[in-house]
Amino acid sequence: MEVSEKKINSKEKRLKVMGEAPVPEALLKLGIPTVIGMIITALYNFTDAYFANGLGTAQTGAIGIAFPISQIISGIGMMIGNGAGVYISRLLGNSNRKRANETASTTLYLGMVLGILIIIIMLIFINPILRGLGAIDLSVFMYTKQYSVIYIATSVFSIFNIILNNIMIGEGASGITMFAMMLSGILNIILCPIMIYGAHMGIRGAAVATALAQAATTIIYIIIILSKKSLFSFSIKYVHPDKKMTAEIFKVGIPVMVFQLLTSISMGVANIIVAKYGRAALAAFSNATRIIALGSYVIFGFTKGFQPFAGYCFGAKKYNRLNEGIKTAIKWSEIFCICFTLILVIFPRGIMALFPTKDINVINITVDILRINGITFSVFGFTMVYAILFLAIGKGAKGAILTIARQGIYYFPVILILPIFLGLNGVIFAQSIADVLAAITAVIMSRSVKKDLINF
Repeated sequence: MEVSEKKINSKEKRLKVMGEAPVPEALLKLGIPTVIGMIITALYNFTDAYFANGLGTAQTGAIGIAFPISQIISGIGMMIGNGAGVYISRLLGNSNRKRANETASTTLYLGMVLGILIIIIMLIFINPILRGLGAIDLSVFMYTKQYSVIYIATSVFSIFNIILNNIMIGEGASGITMFAMMLSGILNIILCPIMIYGAHMGIRGAAVATALAQAATTIIYIIIILSKKSLFSFSIKYVHPDKKMTAEIFKVGIPVMVFQLLTSISMGVANIIVAKYGRAALAAFSNATRIIALGSYVIFGFTKGFQPFAGYCFGAKKYNRLNEGIKTAIKWSEIFCICFTLILVIFPRGIMALFPTKDINVINITVDILRINGITFSVFGFTMVYAILFLAIGKGAKGAILTIARQGIYYFPVILILPIFLGLNGVIFAQSIADVLAAITAVIMSRSVKKDLINF
């Protein structure tokens, strides 16, 4: 009885944090675990690239080309999980727990069915997918396929983990998700060099290490469900999909999925263009993408923690509290972005000294990318806070526009046109230009929030 009461009290405390705790305290409690979790996710990608550098430029380039595949798979889980998590936080704000439980259960089971179907399709069309992502060089194609087939075939664990992660964040249980993701990340960091070099599996070892780490995380989440530490039971008897639920989930989920797809497509386009300049350029972009991702994922993590707070406050009609949360989130995220910018701009060679590669061309190109893209990273936090805010309060159309602005609306025309005139430098500058234009869009759209939704 005592154990049961402790579990109930723990669940109630999570709701009180979102609705009653001082705003800075609430954002810290919700944001720090998700930041740590997302850093672990970034380390997944960073670890693969880091150890692949010791295998050669072809293998490093292959990891870079395969990265969009991980984005697509993450997008599947996030489309379902993120959409459900936002809806769940608003339902909890309205004290509608029965509906929230039905949403959680429906999302998990139907999301897994959808994920498995897409995995099968990706495996069937693996060759054209890899060609489309830029695996043109024969050696690079071979290594990319070795890695991708294993990664895709075992990604059912990743999809399950992402869906459950987002649902539990929606109920304010970010501490639980942090524990699961930390375990996964630590296992991947340990297993990656063992599988690549110790087991002599080469680039296949990186994919096997990821699969084993994700499987371990799935086991942890299943234990969490069975021990009833979540607000929800995740029972198949609560699976009750309907039009309202589906609309609410996909209103938020589709923009998130589109963002992931556009990120994958834009990286594929960039890979195809960069491949014309040789393996060194391809390896450099692979390295730079993962280094910058360490900063990006901190912002993704913080805004992921801000999301249930915003959704809960909006659902409970606590607009003054939401207003304070927005201002605090922007301030904190921008402070981090400026600090990360300074690191990228001032110490790019120091960062590259940590990598095992000795190829001077790879190092020089990576340094250029870090400096140029590092400067405009300073505005990334502002853009992301407003993108997540729109999605959290159910403004799907505005959230969609701002979410896809960076990697779609602005990036595509720039990446296609600029290299014609500037060559490789055009590819390097493309993301920076897109970042600035997306930030300007966020500034314009932020005025509509103040005017239409909140009495600032």
